[in-house]
Amino acid sequence: MSIRKRLASFILLMTGLLLVIGGVSWLGSRTIVNAFRGSMEAMDSLNAIRDFRSSVRQQKASLSQYLLLGDAQELLKFEEASRQAKAVLDDYSKQNGGRVPAWHADLSDLFQNSNEAAKKATVLYEKGLIAKAYDETTSNLFPKFQTFFDRVNQLEKDHSAMAAAQFETSRLLSDRAGIVVFIVVLFAVILGVVLFRTLYQAVMRPLEVLKKGAEEFGRGHWDHRIELMISNEFGELAKSFNTMAENVKQLQLQAVHMDRMSAVGQLAGGVAHEINNPLTGVLGQAQILLAKLPETDPSYAQLKKIEQAALRCKKIVRGLLDFSRPGQATFEDIDVNELLIVTMDLCEADMKGTRVNMDKRFGKNLPRVQGNASELQQVFLNLINNAIQAMPQGGTLTLETRTHSRPLAIMDRRQGGHPKTASGPWVEILVRDTGIGISQDHLNRIFEPFFTTKEIGKGTGLGLSVSMGIVRKHGGDLTVESDGLSHGACFHFSLPVKGAFVHGGARSALMEGAA
Repeated sequence: MSIRKRLASFILLMTGLLLVIGGVSWLGSRTIVNAFRGSMEAMDSLNAIRDFRSSVRQQKASLSQYLLLGDAQELLKFEEASRQAKAVLDDYSKQNGGRVPAWHADLSDLFQNSNEAAKKATVLYEKGLIAKAYDETTSNLFPKFQTFFDRVNQLEKDHSAMAAAQFETSRLLSDRAGIVVFIVVLFAVILGVVLFRTLYQAVMRPLEVLKKGAEEFGRGHWDHRIELMISNEFGELAKSFNTMAENVKQLQLQAVHMDRMSAVGQLAGGVAHEINNPLTGVLGQAQILLAKLPETDPSYAQLKKIEQAALRCKKIVRGLLDFSRPGQATFEDIDVNELLIVTMDLCEADMKGTRVNMDKRFGKNLPRVQGNASELQQVFLNLINNAIQAMPQGGTLTLETRTHSRPLAIMDRRQGGHPKTASGPWVEILVRDTGIGISQDHLNRIFEPFFTTKEIGKGTGLGLSVSMGIVRKHGGDLTVESDGLSHGACFHFSLPVKGAFVHGGARSALMEGAA
């Protein structure tokens, strides 16, 4: 599993656990709050009942003292106690938002009946009907008070039991919720530690291997390979490191090869100069003898062959000197046909050992282009040599030059981006072979640096990439087409005609980027 998926799973799992903890806490808190609220309501009811009972007792005691002693002060206390009892009921009703429980209505009715009986007894007492007042009190009022107190005592017992039960319930729920939350949190911690340790091992071990590999690469051990047989981001990074090491190794080999080629070029230049001097003598002596002999002389034909061979050698030496000379980024007018003929002379040695036939189809009156002859010759050499190597069993190499004015969608395959449209006219060079061809999978990668299908030691994969850079520098385009393996390939090399305007600034932009 990739590190990204592991992190996502870890985050999702921890988020789920947090949601579970939050849900359990929320449900538990709601249940506990409801139980606690019920306990508080039961306590409020119990306190109200007790306050109400105390007021009614004060009311009864004051009324009894008034009827026995006739003290008007006790009557005032009775009325004050009545107001307090009524206030207790009213306050309880207001605190509960007007919601009146059954016991409240029951006590209100009992209180109303007892008050009416008390008023009746006091009225009889004030009229001097003391006997009737006592009779009303004992027969009617006191039984009502007794009924009231019995009811109040029962309510007190019920609400006390209810409050105790609600409190016990809230306490048990609180304990259980705490235990559940503790278990969930403990499970989350244990799981988090396990997952974190797994992630730590999955990250730190590959990082250690990558660190050692990077250190080996830093010491120049390009053959070292990072072995991480895991299918995640670190495995991909290890593959990228290995690819980078291989590319750097190839680049190093290419640099050594280029340095060797530079030395060979210098040596070839010196040898060419040394060969050129006696060759000039041979050519001069042959031409002097030709001037002295008539054409009918049998030796004339032999001297003519010597002159032609010397001229050919001189031409090859001149081409070798031009190609080995360090190239300056100077552009000049170039005849593509002539440059191709000179390049073919340099490739003649490679073609002798093969069964490759050359088919030249050079266009007539071809317009000139502007470019660096040495760099363009390097591109021609690379394309021709690739074509020869693609025909190990022999075949036909076709070189064709022509002009066209089709707009080209030029895109730097090494840097990507959107293609830039450019119009000609163009001089097009076609290098077509009948060799092994190119598979469709390789067509889009053939210009990538270090990409090669040749055997180890026979190619670095930089020839076409360097050629593409030279083509871009000249504001041209290099493409390839092939119908697949065993169907040959054809490279199209287009260069803008001298003085041609390229629309959209594609040529100047590509030349600047290549430079």
